[in-house]
Amino acid sequence: MMKLNDSNNRVGNMVKCVCLLMVVGFSSAKSYAYNLPSCGVSSIDLSKFNQYEDPHPLLYLDERYNSGVFRIFYTKKGMHAIKDTRDDDRSGVPDYIENIAIQANAAYDIYNSLGFKNPLNSSAFNGAKYIGISVYDLEGYNGLSYDKAWSYPKHPLIGQDCGLQIRLSNNMRGFPGTWSIPAHELFHLYQYGYARMKPTWYLEGMARWAEQAIRDSTPYRDGKMYLPSTQNEVKNEVFCESYDVNRLFGRLSVITGSGYGSIPLPGSLDEMTYINHDMVVKDNRFKGVSFVKKVLDRMSKESDIISAEKGWNPYQWKESDQKSLEFYWPVIDVIKNALRASDYFPYEDEVESFLSVKPFPFFNKETECP
Repeated sequence: MMKLNDSNNRVGNMVKCVCLLMVVGFSSAKSYAYNLPSCGVSSIDLSKFNQYEDPHPLLYLDERYNSGVFRIFYTKKGMHAIKDTRDDDRSGVPDYIENIAIQANAAYDIYNSLGFKNPLNSSAFNGAKYIGISVYDLEGYNGLSYDKAWSYPKHPLIGQDCGLQIRLSNNMRGFPGTWSIPAHELFHLYQYGYARMKPTWYLEGMARWAEQAIRDSTPYRDGKMYLPSTQNEVKNEVFCESYDVNRLFGRLSVITGSGYGSIPLPGSLDEMTYINHDMVVKDNRFKGVSFVKKVLDRMSKESDIISAEKGWNPYQWKESDQKSLEFYWPVIDVIKNALRASDYFPYEDEVESFLSVKPFPFFNKETECP
């Protein structure tokens, strides 16, 4: 899932540094000076807990577990308590929390080793020092991620350090099992670090693809869905979908991949286990990595070009602009260009049909999606 609107948060206006963005591609190069994004400063105040009519869930979190770049906040008390409090390894930390950390660290190491831009090093998250994972009752959601870094100076556990933010459910039943939500939400942070456009079908489809980092990749290797070859197929099978559009990225990964997409696992990840001794990484097959990196690199460039054309700060688009239908086709064009730059033998006919699909002039998602 995407950004959770937090009515108790207030965005600070501090400017930490200035960057110079060079935009090339017009009649002459133009330079624009923009403030890098500052860390949001939350007004959540634990000392006023009893004064809130409806306390924010973060105020209930009274325990913290550090693991690598991750800081995990949770509670074993009250309405937001984790449901599974077993501690089979007697570490003093619930296995549920340790297993979240194990999966997040594994996915983080794999994404970085494959050359994806580490969000902690992205200018989009200027000043971020860690990745925070807050675990509580998400009221039906399994995970959420923010596209902005935050600090919580009046929360004693989260504190004033600037950090990226992920939210995970306190009740992923049977976790870890086949769950890959920590890896999925983490990859959203990588996507946010590259570009501002946030079509749901792009974010969720690619993040589902990225779950191959730790899941059995067989369904993705099968790639049973063919690429859309008409405007209606693009609309119905891509624009109107979200999670199910992972079939598009699954197919693209098959077309642009070579062999079974075997990757070298960094460190001892091929032997890493959860607390119950289940393997974390189910196989080392991960097709389409090179292609997806091309898409993200081109998304970054397209995001800068759009910012220059609109006169927007390249790091601070309005949420409505990030999700605007206006940018659905530009994202498709990015995918097409990445595909043109890839080897897609022996799928030439299928690919050429997809590349030949022209943009439709108008699209109303509310009325045209089933």
